[in-house]
Parts: sequence; C-alpha cells; structure tokens
Amino acid sequence: MAGALLAGALVATGGIVAVPALTAQPAQAATGLAVKLAWSKNFGIAGKPVAKSSPMVATLDSKGSSVLIGDRAGYERAFHLSDGTNVSGWPVSTGGIPVDSTASVLGSGSTARVFFGEGNSGSPTRGGYRAITAAGHLAWSVKPAGQPGKAATVGVMTGLAIGNMQSNASVIGGAMGQTQDLIDAATGKVGRGFPWFEADTNFTTPAVSDLGIGGRDVIVEGATPPRESRSASATRTAATCGS
Repeated sequence: MAGALLAGALVATGGIVAVPALTAQPAQAATGLAVKLAWSKNFGIAGKPVAKSSPMVATLDSKGSSVLIGDRAGYERAFHLSDGTNVSGWPVSTGGIPVDSTASVLGSGSTARVFFGEGNSGSPTRGGYRAITAAGHLAWSVKPAGQPGKAATVGVMTGLAIGNMQSNASVIGGAMGQTQDLIDAATGKVGRGFPWFEADTNFTTPAVSDLGIGGRDVIVEGATPPRESRSASATRTAATCGS
C-alpha cells in the first residue's frame, strides 16, 4: 500500500518527501492551487517501511532545520529540510531493530540530543531507549526490564516525552513489558524510584505537565488498569518519583 503525508512528510512505502509551505489563498482561488515537490528520498526495504514513526523537525547543524524519522529496516534518519541531504553522521543503525517511535529532541544545534524508542510488537524483546547526539553518535542506551527483578529486557515502541522531572531534564516512555523507566536525558541514568511497575505493556507516548505538584512535571499516560478487564482502559497520572 502506498501513500504520502505531504506536510513534511511520510511515505508508507519507505520514503520521505517535502513540499514548500503554501501561502494562504482566498477560498475562490483554492481550485487553482499548485503544489510543487521540493525533494524526495526513497530508502525503504521491501516489507520494512517507514510505518508508525512520524516526522519530527529539529536543528542539528548549521544548515538549519532537519527532519528525523525511523523505519522498520532499523535506521534512524535525519535529512536537511532545505535539500533532503543527510545530516552528517546520519542515518544511525539500530542493528536491525525496527523503529516505530517518533523522535523527540532536546536542545538545538550541535549540542542537541535526539531520543528514540526502539523495537515493535513484532519483536518485543529487542530494543530499548536510545539517545543520539546531533552528529549521530550514541550518547546512551537503556534496555528496560520485562518484569520486576528479571534479567530479560524488552523493546520500546512509544515516543519519549521530555520534561523537568527529578533533578534534571529527563525522558519517559512506556515499554513492551511490565516496567518503564524515567531516564536522565544527559547521562542515561535511570531515575529514583524507577523502573516503575506498570503491570502491562504500554504502547502510549506519555505527556508531561506541571500540575502544581512539587514544582516538577508529572507523567500523564494511557494505561490498562491492573486487576481489571484487559479490555478496560484509563488515563493515569504518575508522580516522577516512580514506585
């Protein structure tokens, strides 16, 4: 199945396209509007497309804005929006682990840090949380535990939210096991009180917000409540101190 989202943009067959921003036109002139392709990139491998990873815009170098995206072939990619060229040091290989998450970015320019969840439900025991420098180098990686106290690890299909949690900027995201981690964005150190027992696989990308609780952001995410029907659902708010 082919298709494209022409806003920055995602191609289901494993590529990316960009179109210039359009100037607003009166309603009566809309029928004469023309869209011109700025550039396109095809990089998909059969059966391993760009699937659920949405484009994220960030500035990683002196050439201005870039678009970040992951694919199921196991690559995290960064292209300059101006001309579609690769940002130096990108793409980054995951070693074949699929990437369905949308990137999140902290900072701008050469000191920016990019975060991906790696793994998907087709291979739930592979992957984890990963941070990458603007130059495409590994900053840190964390593999969440599948169950409390167990050595086996699982992947992360969600995006990672960034917030003012605990002492420094941190990232948080659900995992395909029974725990999730809050991680220091700079060091990769798992936060106090984490891993947090979430009782089930979590495919939702959390939000973080200051709700006036202790001067720090709190975590808001979708969840399957423990001890209830598997078909039940809820939204939960978690303090950033974890368990």
